[in-house]
Amino acid sequence: MNWGYYSTSQKNCCLGMKDQKCMVPRGKSIGGSSALNAVLYVRGNPQDYDRWEALGNPGWSYKDVLPYFIKSENSQIDGDPDYHGIGGFWNVEYSFPASDLYENFIAACDELNMTRLDYNGKGQIGTDRSQINIKHGKRQSLGTAFLDNARKRANIDIITNALVTKVIINPESKEAQGVEFVTKEEKFAATAVREVILSAGAINSPQILMLSGVGPKKHLEELGIEVIEDLPVGENLLEHPLFPGLVIQTNYTLPGTTMEILLDQYLQGLGPLTSPAHVDSIGFLHTGDGPADLPTVEYLFIPPGGSTLPILNRVYNYDDNLVYNFLSRINSRSDITVYLALLHQKSKGRITLQSTSPIDFPLIDLNMFAEPEDVDNLIEGIEFVMNLTKTEAFKKINANLLNVPICTEFTKYSKQYWECMIRQMAQTIYHACGTTAMGPNKTSSVVDSNLKVHGIGKLRVVDAGVFPTTISGHTNAPAVMVAEKIADVIKNEYGNPGWSYKDVLPYFTKSENSQIDGDPDYHGIGGFWNVEYSFPASDLYENFITACDELNMTRLDYNGKKQIGFDKSQINTKHGKRQSLGTAFLDNARKRKNIDVVTNALVTKIIINPQSKEAKGVEFVTKNKKYSATATAGAVNSPQILMLSGVGPKKHLEELGIEVIEDLPVGENLLDHPLFPGLVIQTNYTLPDTTIKMLLEQYLKGQGPLTSSMLKTIAFIHTGDGPEDLPTVEYLFIPPSGPTQPILKRIYNYDVNLALNFLSRINSRSDITVYLTLLHQKSKGRITLQSKNPIDFPLVDLNMFAEAEDIDNLIEGIEFVMNLTKTEAFKKINAKLLDVPICSDFTKHSRQYWECMIRQMAQTIYHTCGTTAMGPNKTTSVVDRDLKVHGIGKLRVVSAAVFPTTISGHANAPAVMVAEKIADAIKKEYA
Repeated sequence: MNWGYYSTSQKNCCLGMKDQKCMVPRGKSIGGSSALNAVLYVRGNPQDYDRWEALGNPGWSYKDVLPYFIKSENSQIDGDPDYHGIGGFWNVEYSFPASDLYENFIAACDELNMTRLDYNGKGQIGTDRSQINIKHGKRQSLGTAFLDNARKRANIDIITNALVTKVIINPESKEAQGVEFVTKEEKFAATAVREVILSAGAINSPQILMLSGVGPKKHLEELGIEVIEDLPVGENLLEHPLFPGLVIQTNYTLPGTTMEILLDQYLQGLGPLTSPAHVDSIGFLHTGDGPADLPTVEYLFIPPGGSTLPILNRVYNYDDNLVYNFLSRINSRSDITVYLALLHQKSKGRITLQSTSPIDFPLIDLNMFAEPEDVDNLIEGIEFVMNLTKTEAFKKINANLLNVPICTEFTKYSKQYWECMIRQMAQTIYHACGTTAMGPNKTSSVVDSNLKVHGIGKLRVVDAGVFPTTISGHTNAPAVMVAEKIADVIKNEYGNPGWSYKDVLPYFTKSENSQIDGDPDYHGIGGFWNVEYSFPASDLYENFITACDELNMTRLDYNGKKQIGFDKSQINTKHGKRQSLGTAFLDNARKRKNIDVVTNALVTKIIINPQSKEAKGVEFVTKNKKYSATATAGAVNSPQILMLSGVGPKKHLEELGIEVIEDLPVGENLLDHPLFPGLVIQTNYTLPDTTIKMLLEQYLKGQGPLTSSMLKTIAFIHTGDGPEDLPTVEYLFIPPSGPTQPILKRIYNYDVNLALNFLSRINSRSDITVYLTLLHQKSKGRITLQSKNPIDFPLVDLNMFAEAEDIDNLIEGIEFVMNLTKTEAFKKINAKLLDVPICSDFTKHSRQYWECMIRQMAQTIYHTCGTTAMGPNKTTSVVDRDLKVHGIGKLRVVSAAVFPTTISGHANAPAVMVAEKIADAIKKEYA
């Protein structure tokens, strides 16, 4: 679990250690050093990050990074909400329980005018109880906090007991191609599709880089390593020197306990074992020069009950003299230990290679206290602790410094005495950073502000090694912040910046004229597009509500803050009439002088200049005449038109004899929502009689069933893996009075067998039909051309259920409907599933039975998308984030075809959102 590193023999520090070598523990497990650190959550000071930006790293100021600290956090402390987050993966709570001497410490700090404050909040000079990363009394490493929440994702493979030996870099192109690693004495190579991200920590990342040919030229050449890029890797080793030599003796004695009691408390998430480092309180003080609100020294207060002699012997590498004269004198049941950490030392160390073998540990030269100013600042911090022992609060417990009989050649407590003590006893607090520092140029830094290695393509370093300077805190929290921030940078580079939910929500609300009682933060009033509830509610609606309550399903606005649950259908009607995009939007704009609407016209191709690769217009035919204009055509016809115009997969176009203007994966990412309509619930309800005349009269008044969709209620649940608040299955509930048999025959393309054994058995006056929609299928289809004649329909290969996981998720959704029929509310209407005599060669309602039914009966819900997907590069997408076609000037696609993935909803509303958003983008471009 620990690499077990030691420093090289030191000249200015670690002088009381065996062979003058300090221990340098590093995590050798999932979660890295967070699996063995003190779990203290200390972010640092705003000025630290402002300094990073001032050094030439735009986007790294405190205001830029604070949101990423907040994002990862699940705060349980009473801190300022402007500085703390709730709902992140990483728990932050106070060290528990507070020691019996905590009040003495607080009172003593008050006497010395030391403020009590949240040191991860607005200010930092002061003191507070320790904020630590534990949850239910257990350590939260980065592995348990973050990776455990992601390890089920299909795009993650974790290989344990593997040693990375080098990054594979092409010496000609200077691009990273993957990593080489050894496991079970076998060598493997993992090839990178996009890039390599090195996150091995501030000691191992530079080691791997240098073994890969990236590092100081002279050093690599001395070892016979081919130099691919000359960079100062390992040259800027920064640390927080820790002085543990201040022990305060008291007259307090820790009450006796037993290991059985301690373990029992621990299993309940209580007691002292829940706080790994036993650090009760943390304080910050400014010493020396510089801004008065920037701390230079940190205090870690460990009350009685902290480390015992065997533990301390493992933590330090002290020689026999220090073990005897210091460690053995500490009474862990009555003494307070105060650790002093120097936050901004001027001295810098270095990491180099011992050999070309990745098995050999790197050489770690800490070089602490090479600069006298570092010693002076620490001594000034010691004076504060000495003053603490003189306060009235500490006098009450007879506090006095433990006498440590070393450095006796100097006057006790003189500057020379403390300097001797510091150089003998100080070690690191294991906050190594700076060895692959971020900066604007390759002479003094290793990575740029996006953490890309200077001079090497497709390679980043993302760990504490990139810190350009030390921070006034511990390295764990900032390392997570760096990872969160760069995750966004990577998503922006490889994804579609500007298309997050917070970016697109205003465009949903802009188009809407909501008539429902939804959250106003998520709905708009005054837009062209009316949204109202499906009306009237069916007579069986109350049964459905009660049944959902029995199954603990929440009623909610599924277009609001959350989606898992159910509600009445929200539909686009106005005064009882359908509101298509034509009636909602075009009817409000058709009188404009800059709009001409040509009907009964077929677009045959886009006119593209093959030399300039710019779109000039579109060619269309009407009344057997050919014209030019502009058009938008949807997720099936847009790819058809693009391919007819010479934009599409090169091989496919060449097979049809179409001149290729731009080779793009047009039509390659056909996505849809598979719909399973095979669940019909028979009931003892009968729809009241009515006549066509009555229905028409109601309709003309904007009332009655003809004004509404047949879908009265919609529900969403989560199945399978992935985030639990992301729905995977949608239910569309159609009460009695839904489609009659002739209508169903037109909707479906069922053969005679299904028409006879399924459709003909549905009683539309008493049966409830439940449609199940799979929202995020893994299977993908394809659209291709039948010929180069625009009149010939395109070939639409849906390819649904090619992936077995899609079937599993839909079957899990079916189980919910079966449970619905067993509720008391549905028993009152004698609810039972309609028997459909197909797939009779399988046990009824078994997995094989439902798979057979799904493959026989499922179709699409006509939510085609993804065929001209949006993305950052032309190998996997057709348009960029502004919906401009890659490689073709003056051409955009604006329809559901640009969705890069399916969405947990229907395609219509997002397609309008896309159009609204791009309308704004176009107005800005042409303003």
